[in-house]
Amino acid sequence: PAELAPLAESFDQLLSRVAAIRSRERDFIRHASHELRTPIAGLGAVTELALSRPRSEEEYIRHLESCANSATHLGNLVQRLSALSRIGSSNTPPEPLPVSLRKTLADTLAEFASALAGAGLTTAITPEQGDFTALADPTLSRLILRNLLDNASNYAPRGSTIAIHLSENDGRCKIS
Repeated sequence: PAELAPLAESFDQLLSRVAAIRSRERDFIRHASHELRTPIAGLGAVTELALSRPRSEEEYIRHLESCANSATHLGNLVQRLSALSRIGSSNTPPEPLPVSLRKTLADTLAEFASALAGAGLTTAITPEQGDFTALADPTLSRLILRNLLDNASNYAPRGSTIAIHLSENDGRCKIS
């Protein structure tokens, strides 16, 4: 009947929203599992290696330092996954705060220094001066930069230079 058409349409819209939420949840779980698998396996491997036979104090210290680095990496990963879980959520929209893109970029590059050097990559940032402050979510900004630098360190040809350009136009900051 015609009087039930609006109710049926509302119900269909509700089912569509529920399906979209379920899809986002599955994507998040898949991404979280993928991201956690490697550092947890590494932590397990280092621990098993350390316990496989008696070692000197220096060897144990080296293994424990590796475990501590893995724990730090896992903590950072949990923070990034938490930020990812907020994307697309209408309940907790990102709160824009003043973010220095230059400082965020420098901090993120410092995290990737050894990976970039190991891949034979260098970086060139232009211009060399300027803060480039933007209103953004600090955690999501760092997450985006980490993903870009992770891709660059994994897929850029050995010996190449990663060119990073900061710009500002009409009050909007941009990294390319």
